[in-house]
Amino acid sequence: MPLGAESDYYFALASPYEAANGSFETVDELRLVKGVDEALFEGDGTEMSPGLRNLVTVRSGERNVDHARRPRLNINRATPAEVAARLGDILTSEELEAVERRRRQGPLASLADALAIEGAPWRKMAQALDRIRVDDRDSVEGTVNLNTARETVLEAIGLSAEVAQTLVESRAGEPLETKGELANIAGMTGDMMRAVADSVATKSSVFRVAASAQAEARPLHAGVFALVDRSGQAPRLIMWREQSTSPAGATAGEE
Repeated sequence: MPLGAESDYYFALASPYEAANGSFETVDELRLVKGVDEALFEGDGTEMSPGLRNLVTVRSGERNVDHARRPRLNINRATPAEVAARLGDILTSEELEAVERRRRQGPLASLADALAIEGAPWRKMAQALDRIRVDDRDSVEGTVNLNTARETVLEAIGLSAEVAQTLVESRAGEPLETKGELANIAGMTGDMMRAVADSVATKSSVFRVAASAQAEARPLHAGVFALVDRSGQAPRLIMWREQSTSPAGATAGEE
């Protein structure tokens, strides 16, 4: 970014290092970024200042399947009959024709494009989002789970403070099954739906697993932290970290 830093800045630090210029492997690496100090990263434990550590992840996503676990329909490659078969219970024949007219103009670059099709109401297209995709990817990375994200995160991706608060209150009683249900949240608008259409989900494929044990006869504590990806046919281990604490408080067994 224009105000970001490169290796010349990081090499001049007391403990120099090279700019990665790549994806983050762990959230802890944020502390290596210029401007991210301990207060910003750790917060103060309150809801108003939870710290970046508690707001972000470096791995998230969902399988590109609908609520019935069928692969979502690639709306750019499907035939008109296939689109009608998949969306006919949501859209009228006139609205399906509007979709077809838009498709003939060229491929949809994003799900937000689908919400902007003239002649197809955005609320109906929002319902269709769970069933369609614009490419052939088996999974979608970088999504924010509407059922677990904090209000701060929901606001950051494009929802108003009021809608984010209402969503959090609503999901406490009944989680969203599809992201199209977001359109039913009081105060939701088409502009907000288009802003988040390609970045939200209601399920996750990456899970954090933590286990710990305490020796009964000895003051020794051991723990394991792992990240697991369940987007494929079998779970895939992304990260495994072991940690043990001795009586003197020393820690061993990093990653």
